[in-house]
Amino acid sequence: MAEQPEEQQAYTQWIYRHYGQPQIQEACLGLQEDHRLMVPILLHAAWMSGHRSLRVKKDALTMAEEQIKDFVMPLRLLRQNLRQHDNHPTKSMMRARLKKTEIAMEIDVMWGLAEATGADVTGLGHEDLVLAHLVHMGCDKDDVEATLRLIGALS
Repeated sequence: MAEQPEEQQAYTQWIYRHYGQPQIQEACLGLQEDHRLMVPILLHAAWMSGHRSLRVKKDALTMAEEQIKDFVMPLRLLRQNLRQHDNHPTKSMMRARLKKTEIAMEIDVMWGLAEATGADVTGLGHEDLVLAHLVHMGCDKDDVEATLRLIGALS
């Protein structure tokens, strides 16, 4: 993170601190695995909830969803498929590298959302961001509302 601008570094540190809480991580992974929701978008919404005057451009949401679908999800699938080979040193090492790359891509996606977020932006507040994502992913809000509140993506 040393090469990141100060603002990006602060954002990234917040993401790592927030996601690093065991209950947040577990809840996010459940939303991802059980409901196909995209954690970087939900974490960005949680960050926005602490900055109520901020809005994110709607096209940034579309771009983030596309980047996750096109780049992050295929890597995740490959990494998950390698789990069965964790006893093989080379495959285990490659799986670890894929995970680092996957996380770096997710951070890049979140930073893209952050760059498209501001107080003077016409767009979506944190709750509207989440609701738009739920609609796009075909997920019923009632099924995930409590978990989204737990992670801070909904108030």
